Amino acid sequence: FGSARGAMTRGAKEGWSREERAMVVTLCLCGMTSALFQTVVTPLMAFFVMDSGVCDNLVDPGYYASFVTSAGHIGRGLTSFGWGRYSDRHGRVVVIELALTGIVVASLVQSWTLSFGLAIAARFGCGCLDQTWSMVKLLAAERLPTEKQATAMSSLGAAYGMAMLLGPAIGGVLARPAVEYPLLGIPPDALLARRPYLLPHLTVATVTLVTLGMARLFLPADSRRREPAPSAAEYGSLGASEDAPTGCCSAFCCARKPALATAFYTLVSCAEFTEDVVFPLWAAAPRDVGGLALDSSQIGLLLAIAGAAIVPGQLLLFPTADRELGTLGVMRYGVVATAPLALLMPLAAVSDQPAWTWTCLAITKVFRLFLAEFVFSAQGIASNNAVAVERRGAYLGVQAMICAIGRIFGPLLCAPLFAWSLRAPPPINYSTTFILITAQLVAAGFVAFAMPLSINLPLEDAAKLAPEPPSPLLPPPRSRSSSYTSVTTLKRSRSPQPLFLDETAQPTDPLGHHDGAKDLVGL
Repeated sequence: FGSARGAMTRGAKEGWSREERAMVVTLCLCGMTSALFQTVVTPLMAFFVMDSGVCDNLVDPGYYASFVTSAGHIGRGLTSFGWGRYSDRHGRVVVIELALTGIVVASLVQSWTLSFGLAIAARFGCGCLDQTWSMVKLLAAERLPTEKQATAMSSLGAAYGMAMLLGPAIGGVLARPAVEYPLLGIPPDALLARRPYLLPHLTVATVTLVTLGMARLFLPADSRRREPAPSAAEYGSLGASEDAPTGCCSAFCCARKPALATAFYTLVSCAEFTEDVVFPLWAAAPRDVGGLALDSSQIGLLLAIAGAAIVPGQLLLFPTADRELGTLGVMRYGVVATAPLALLMPLAAVSDQPAWTWTCLAITKVFRLFLAEFVFSAQGIASNNAVAVERRGAYLGVQAMICAIGRIFGPLLCAPLFAWSLRAPPPINYSTTFILITAQLVAAGFVAFAMPLSINLPLEDAAKLAPEPPSPLLPPPRSRSSSYTSVTTLKRSRSPQPLFLDETAQPTDPLGHHDGAKDLVGL
């Protein structure tokens, strides 16, 4: 299983048609605009909380910033499963278009308001509609052959890297121009002084409108499928090798590969999103409480450097890593490498020398984000491989719903904990939150090593190969005796007389003392 995917990709020449290239570029733009909406607020969140009047210093925003950043994930967790099943029936494109429309409206609202409550409501409403990343991964997996999916996923990872480059840069450079650039001479009653966050959010809304037009033009129209929606029983059948119960959510949560893929994605996403929320708060905090005392433009510059490193890594290195190591290998080695980097990040505050601070941040923050994007790209392939094609919409909806819970409670717990730790007595200090983030990544590593190697291939292709040995981290399945199987078959029969493969055989004993027991076991 580990080399099968590499053999498939090495043995095929990736001849891309014009339609495929246009589709992948449009999918990358769709994913980038969704990530832009999330990342543009990263360098300015501490300042927005202060400007909204909730607090009057840069030490306490951690108590409140997580409510704004988590609001979108609350909406996403409530609606993701429904949107997934809706896309299985009506196609992926219509869901992408609704998500882009929600981003435009929410960006316009945030560009005009300084109300803390209205900002939470705007991001919550956008989250209820925004299933962009799930849908673009589905379209890339459904419309492209297996040998091209690694390139497509790496392109989506590069699009996220571009969002990491452009989003913080837009938010850090264009926000609060009257305060950040006094040489411009903007009067206090001017529009940009009264609406300090107009420019960054208006830029995101404009880019999203352009992307929405491209989605209408270049995404495949045949993705709007009209087949009847699968029933709950059909959603429960995930594959011959998966011992899953019937029902939509229970099947996705209890089957081995979908459950492990969801657990891994939840742990990694919770750790990464928590760090995305805590890092700007720590960077903006004063030096005397353990912060880095960086302004919004410096925070945006640092995150832009990280985004610039992600783009070439995804385009040039990820396809090779996926071919040589396999999807599961990239996930395992990537999460093992990111955990110690998160633990070492607080060393940047040990010295107040700028050279030391920026060197530590370049090694820990930038390189860790570089590796983390490899993990997310591989995870996208693994999630699509975990279930059959016709179940992917509902499964990714369930996965996004469960992952949203982690992204909600992670920041809601860790951001206030970080704000409290800045003034807490020793031995608790600002590094406590980073220790918790590292613990989540370590747990994700154990889950990655428990995954079966067959997740490197789509479910249909993996079923054609020989079954692999069980994972050493999971208990082996219990063996059933022939008599147990016979009795279970009789108990599960819904008809008064069981249906035998051999109609001439007549059962005389449910424990199989008659020759017809072989037929029962076979049934």
